[in-house]
Amino acid sequence: TVTDSGLGPLFQVSALWEGLPGNLDAAVYSPRTQWIHFFKGDKVWRYINFKMSPGFPKKLNRVGP
Repeated sequence: TVTDSGLGPLFQVSALWEGLPGNLDAAVYSPRTQWIHFFKGDKVWRYINFKMSPGFPKKLNRVGP
């Protein structure tokens, strides 16, 4: 994680977010919704805190706002 104070501690993603594959392509956090999206290939996983949202993972068809 990166904050105004610098880099946070390093950890294995799979240790915090169960159900994710290895070697992810990208991750995005939205402070407004508190959603974390993880991307790999044509799939996306959405988590709120450390729990996967219902209906995920999904095939990524487009990226919305």
